[in-house]
Amino acid sequence: MRVGLWWCSTPYIAAALTAAGVATYVLLKLRLARKQPQVGLLRGELDERDLRVLKALRGRALTISGLARDLGVSKSVAWRRVRKLVALGLVRRSDVEGRTYVTLTKSGEEALKEGG
Repeated sequence: MRVGLWWCSTPYIAAALTAAGVATYVLLKLRLARKQPQVGLLRGELDERDLRVLKALRGRALTISGLARDLGVSKSVAWRRVRKLVALGLVRRSDVEGRTYVTLTKSGEEALKEGG
């Protein structure tokens, strides 16, 4: 009869590490979901910051600099948001005399009506 540390065998350690990994993953997903509340638009692809961009563009065209200034963020943050919204078809970029302007598309206007 074996006496001692029966739980130290490899299968038990592997099972414990797997359970710990799964628990960590679930807790991190829940924590991140709480940090960025998502609106139920486009299958949860829009968060509150995206809606702020759409609201800032309501009824007007802005440059990236103007958008960044209105939102109180850097130009690189504004560009990232604009690229995401362009990919979703909610925002359109237009180059006029060397300046890039951003406007809402019809889909963007509809998303804004649905989301706030």
